[in-house]
Amino acid sequence: MKLAALACLGLASRGVHAVGSDHTCIVTGDRSAQCWGGNNAGQTGTDASEMDLSFTELQQSDNFELLQLAVGPQISCGVFYNAGTGDLTDTRLKCWGQNFGGSGYPDADLQPWSSSLGSIDVDTCSGGSCTVPTIKQVTVGAHHICALNDQREVKCWGQNSFGQLGYGDKLNRGGKCSVASRACCCALQSRIRSLFHA
Repeated sequence: MKLAALACLGLASRGVHAVGSDHTCIVTGDRSAQCWGGNNAGQTGTDASEMDLSFTELQQSDNFELLQLAVGPQISCGVFYNAGTGDLTDTRLKCWGQNFGGSGYPDADLQPWSSSLGSIDVDTCSGGSCTVPTIKQVTVGAHHICALNDQREVKCWGQNSFGQLGYGDKLNRGGKCSVASRACCCALQSRIRSLFHA
């Protein structure tokens, strides 16, 4: 069997890609996400269906462009930077697809992609004050997500039935933290234990 290169399929990749159990995503030439394959939870960025072979490019409306991708079985996540200013330290984390009570968004079955998709709150808190760190990398497990910041801290959230979040317990963590309730944000952070924990 002869395999076609991505270029032959009309896909211009920057060489940054992520492969899940049944879907694939790449960073395109203009730093958008392009995903295809299994799509039962909307993880390719289009409306949920059994399969998506449309190769739809996921456009942003907020001047943020894609730096890095990670995918799980039914979810896709990306680290985006502020292309409007060119500031690589001004980053946002966004995920789309299955919202398993820990994708960082309010409880819902699915978190669909949109050009104005909001970012996940990954603030670092200490002594009652919070700062917005630069996100360096995101990894996605079967039902949890971990993000590494520029302070060498990892924040993990999602399902924790096997202690996979690294907090020494089996309590699930997730949901979006509001400005009025930073306690949950502070409870989600931990010093880095392993870059490959997810």
